[in-house]
Amino acid sequence: MNYSLCLQQGVDKKSKEREKEKLREPETIQVADDLALFRQYDDSLGRSVITVRHGSMEKLVSCLYTPYGHDIPNYVDTFLLTYRSFISPKQLLRTLMSAYPLTAEVCLSSISSNQYCSDG
Repeated sequence: MNYSLCLQQGVDKKSKEREKEKLREPETIQVADDLALFRQYDDSLGRSVITVRHGSMEKLVSCLYTPYGHDIPNYVDTFLLTYRSFISPKQLLRTLMSAYPLTAEVCLSSISSNQYCSDG
């Protein structure tokens, strides 16, 4: 009885070690045809970190408002610092407005009547 318990604990320990090693291996995550993320283990943080490997302009913008974009540390800050290298502010605004057509329409009509946009 004790022997089988020790064997089971040894197997469990080895499988946990394999899982930890697997998490440390760099991995490319293909979210879509035109968006790939890269996951790698950061020893200084003690966890995996996800970064953007490549993506189309539309997918990079969509990361601002989709769930997987929120899993990328500092994505919004990095995007706002670098977006002008691949898209103009006007194109960015149009792309965001196309993602939220009704909200954009309300905001544009508010702007034209000198009112502020609100969430409600």
